[in-house]
Amino acid sequence: MSGSVIQVICNGEVRELPGGRTLAELLPTLTNACEFAVAVNEEFVPKSAYGAVRLAAGDRIELVVPMEGG
Repeated sequence: MSGSVIQVICNGEVRELPGGRTLAELLPTLTNACEFAVAVNEEFVPKSAYGAVRLAAGDRIELVVPMEGG
């Protein structure tokens, strides 16, 4: 399944990504931020689990980047 392409929604935007990959493998293509929190399908994913979460077509990914100031 590694040659397939899947569509996910990342922060409200449809993105095409290589299928069969983990969150850890795909995060560099989704954000260049150093610090962020991730939720997949409205469930928080701890950093320690990034390598175990495989993204599938239709998954909804939210990347929350802390903002400075306030």
